[in-house]
This record gives sequence, C-alpha cells and structure tokens, in this order.
Amino acid sequence: MGLIGHTGFMSKEFRSPGTRKGNVWMIRAGKEAGRWGWEVELVRKDGSRFRKAGTRKTEQEALKARNAAYNKFNQSGGKAGKQYTVESWCEYCLDGGMTTQTKKTLYHYRGWLNSRVYPAIGTIKLDELRVDTLQLFYQGLQDKDVQSAAVRVRAALNACLTRAVEEGHIDKHVGRIAKLKKIEARMNPETADSEPELPGKRILNSEEQESLLDHARDRGLFWPVFLGLKFGLRLGECLGLSWANVDLDNNLLKIRWQAQRIPGEGKQLTKLKTDNSRRDIPIPPSLQPIFKEAKEKATATGQTMVCPTLANTLATPQEFSVKFKSLCKAAKINGEEGQIDCTHHDLRSTFLTYMANTVGVSPATLRALAGHGKIETTFRYYIQAAKSDIVEAMTHV
Repeated sequence: MGLIGHTGFMSKEFRSPGTRKGNVWMIRAGKEAGRWGWEVELVRKDGSRFRKAGTRKTEQEALKARNAAYNKFNQSGGKAGKQYTVESWCEYCLDGGMTTQTKKTLYHYRGWLNSRVYPAIGTIKLDELRVDTLQLFYQGLQDKDVQSAAVRVRAALNACLTRAVEEGHIDKHVGRIAKLKKIEARMNPETADSEPELPGKRILNSEEQESLLDHARDRGLFWPVFLGLKFGLRLGECLGLSWANVDLDNNLLKIRWQAQRIPGEGKQLTKLKTDNSRRDIPIPPSLQPIFKEAKEKATATGQTMVCPTLANTLATPQEFSVKFKSLCKAAKINGEEGQIDCTHHDLRSTFLTYMANTVGVSPATLRALAGHGKIETTFRYYIQAAKSDIVEAMTHV
C-alpha cells in the first residue's frame, strides 16, 4: 500500500537487494501535488547504488513503474552491468540510443563530441562526472572558442546525459546544473547611451519585405521567401513542402517533412526537427489564389515540390542560403554599414514578431504556428519589440 501524505522521496538509506520493492506515495505539496511518487533504491553486489524514481498520475501507474524498476534490478542479479565512460555512453547514444533526433543533428553531435568532449572528459566514468568538472570544461571552451561552439557542445552532451538519466545510469542531470558563463552583449561606442546591439537578429519592415519578394520573383526564389515571410516556416520546411501537402480543399499547409543534405547520404526528405513541428497552418483567403494558380501549373508540368531547383530536383538549405545572400544584397536588405545581415531564419522571426506585436496573436497560438514545444522558446528567440511598437503602446496610456 502506498505511503499517504509523503511530500518527497524517502530517506536515502541503502537497502540490501530484494529486501523491499520500494516506495509509493501521494505528493501533497508543490507543482507535483496530486500525483503519485515512486522510488526504488537498492545496492548492487559490487556496492554500487541502483536507484530509479519518478511520478505518475495514479497510484496504479506508480506501482507499475516501481515494480518494473525492481524487476529490472533483480533480472541482472544485482550486478552493475556495463560501466560506461562519458565517451562510450555518448557513442551508444549516437549509434541508436537517441531515436528522436534527426540524422543531421546526430551527425553534428558526433562532430562536436569527437572534437571537444572526448579529448577533455571522455575517459571519465559516466556516473563519476561531476558538476564542477563539467563547469571547468565549459569555462575552458568559452575561453578559447566562440560562444556558439560552446552552446552546441553543451547541447550535444546534454542530449546524451538526458538519455543516461532516463535509463537510470546516473541519478541527476549534471549537464543541466553546469552553466555557460553569460556573454555580455556588444556595446556600440557610437551610440550616446551605449545601447547593446541585438546579436544576430533582423526584423524586416514592410518595405524591406516587399523589396525582397520582388527581387525573389526575378531570381526564381519566390516560394522559399514567401513561405518564410507569410507562414514563418523554417528553411528546411519550405524546401521540404510538396504540392501534395498543400491542401486546397481545406486550405491548409500540412508541414510534414524537411529537406536536408545528410553528409555521406546526399539530399533527402527527413523527419521534422521536433514532434511539435508537425502542424497544419491555415492558408488565409488573400493568399489562396496564389497557391491555386501555382499548384495548377505545377500539376501540369509534373512538378512535385513547391520549392524545387531549376532542374526540378530537391533543393537543400545549403544551396538556397548561398543564393539568399545574393538576393538580400540585390534587394538592398544587406550590405549597409553597421547593419546585421538578414538570413532566411530572420523571415521566420519577422513573421512571428508581426503576429505578436501587430496582430496581437495569443502566446499559445504563436507557439503552435511556430511549431515550438514551449512558449518560452518563441518569445525568447523570435519575438522582438521595435521602437515603433513601444511608441505606439505608450500612446494608449
């Protein structure tokens, strides 16, 4: 029977193998209040600790999870199993242990782990990796690397450590505790009040958007730009959109695939970045005639992709990005002194900022349009307040 009224895990006393299955209790306080906690904590024959814990909605589910963990312990006879190092565990994850990541993401993870993580901390036993060790490692990276490299290394390692927690190889996620030091925003000495420059973000105004679309038509790049500005699609999603997924009966764009170039495998359609990226976006009435005319033409010519290359093959983000730089220069979007160059991803930010600041779309709707799992991601990385928005807001005071 569960221990009613317990609000945290039981004391961390070690127990002999098989003496007790563990604990189940109702959580009475905190954000998990009303859920059922479960815990199994035992000692293997070699003296190492076996511990699994979690929460479930019902007591029955908690009992089932606890019993499954207890049975897993006894199936091994109380033996420790394989002792992973940081490197051997990460390699296990890359070779099939992380099924939710795309091929391209795993390829980049392998590169960052091989070049930065393994030489520095790869030989440390997985369950002996400590927060202070990881903190010193990140500090060293930031001292000699650019900030973006340290961020990517941390993301790759954290993905592997998350898996280690899920499979019970480590008790706590040390990667989430160890932090990168904050890099201060660049200061513009020519600005009277030394206002920080916005790092790598460009929101286009209406005139810049029209100029970009006009020049994109002349260069055969209309659709990737149009889909970015009007629907906020990622570049891979634009290039992976087929006419079969432009549903004109229900006026929906069905975002199901992204175009990628996988190193060693070439161009291909791959699964989307996250499960939340799979979404249906309504086509507004004002844009429906554009899609109808283009789809009829594509059907007549046998064109299957909305954004193909001139040879009617699958385009990739790498190919388009080169052309996009030239396009922005021709449209006089890029090239001005002191101005951040626009990338295709900024078209997505422009769309989401417009929907938030001008249309007044709710946060939950913005998250769904963006295909994000968390509202915080949308607002932290995509939405900006222009000075004109701030001035307009204050006129209503």
